[in-house]
Amino acid sequence: MNRKLTILVLEVDLSGHFSPIDPQETTYCVVTSHRKNYTSLCAAQYDIRSSLAEKQNRFSDEDPSNETDQSKQKSVNNTITQSNKIDVEDSFNVFEENFKSVYRRKKFGRSTKVSNEDPVVACVGDRTHHLIENLDPSTTYFISVFGVARDRRAGSLLATGNVRPRTSTAKRLRENVPYKADIKGKNVYYLKTSSGGSGIWLVVSTCGGSVDIEVSVRGKRLYMAKNIESHSKFYVPPPATSSSIQETSDEGSAQFDSSSEEAKIRYVMRVFPNKWYRDEAVTIELTASTSRWGMSIPELEEDGGTVRELRPRRSCRSVDIAFLPAAHNATDVIRYCIFSREIIDSDITICALTKKSIAKTQCISHMQRPPSRVIVQKVIGLKAGRKYAIQVTASSKGSYVPYKILYVDTNVSCKDEY
Repeated sequence: MNRKLTILVLEVDLSGHFSPIDPQETTYCVVTSHRKNYTSLCAAQYDIRSSLAEKQNRFSDEDPSNETDQSKQKSVNNTITQSNKIDVEDSFNVFEENFKSVYRRKKFGRSTKVSNEDPVVACVGDRTHHLIENLDPSTTYFISVFGVARDRRAGSLLATGNVRPRTSTAKRLRENVPYKADIKGKNVYYLKTSSGGSGIWLVVSTCGGSVDIEVSVRGKRLYMAKNIESHSKFYVPPPATSSSIQETSDEGSAQFDSSSEEAKIRYVMRVFPNKWYRDEAVTIELTASTSRWGMSIPELEEDGGTVRELRPRRSCRSVDIAFLPAAHNATDVIRYCIFSREIIDSDITICALTKKSIAKTQCISHMQRPPSRVIVQKVIGLKAGRKYAIQVTASSKGSYVPYKILYVDTNVSCKDEY
């Protein structure tokens, strides 16, 4: 089973840490250790060399006669040392009070997997974004970020922090793609956006009950919506930017980020059922977008999801209903469907999201122009003396928006209707 671990984001203000001679020649190194918090890059490098030397001595003691293998090992080590060297000009000399790099590094990509070796040092060049993977959820890790400039004799400590990975069941949302699920308890979802964004829009549709939803970034709550039943669309503003060490969770592991251009904002949505009508589960459909109209879903006016019955027109086989029209900025035609289901015993649910409980459906296409103040429709094909649940949905090209459920009764007798 794949473990989803905690992510550590170190947001660092790097102004003042660049080389005054050539800011572009600053190399960043990330040190990860489960034993101690390193505040010196030299100390981390020394511990790595000591560990390698100890292994080589142990290898020699175990098989001193194996000169061929020892020669091969020495050759490999020399090759790695040369290939992982940070290139500097020979004119920079430690004896002339100039910096000459003595650091060796593996050629890390955009991510590094921790291993049994401790510490792990990843010098990532001028990149300011790095992912550390394969963390043990039962272990606390210390992570330090250093900047190494050509004119400095040692790496400068830019940021440090610690993280204890934890398992996570957060599900990733893709922008403008609806996610549908039956939930019985707290469920966590997330959406990653660029740091320069202007917030996100969320569309939540439910049936079989109602939910609360909390939206946060790095543990700070940005928005809270309660008792969402049938449908809600709302805007979540972006978090305030700050230069600090923050912690959040991800399916990755640990990463540091010292560049606002490369950073990603991770909006975490926690959904809690607070009322349900059947099977102790609520069906939800959740869609997230960085654009108000990116989801191609019609909008309802505030409290515009109410459907009302025109009682004077009620008959034994039909009822007349009225509701406010939905709106969409990219289409002139919106399609409305009316679902009706007879209520038997205590089962009062109707769910247009799944269509499993729908008995009858009738649909119309309605022009937005000229605008209508209200839409009136007759629901037909009903039985005399019965109770029905009726739900209206509005759709364009994408998913549809459910209105609130209306409960109606048909007339018992049809004698006076002809």
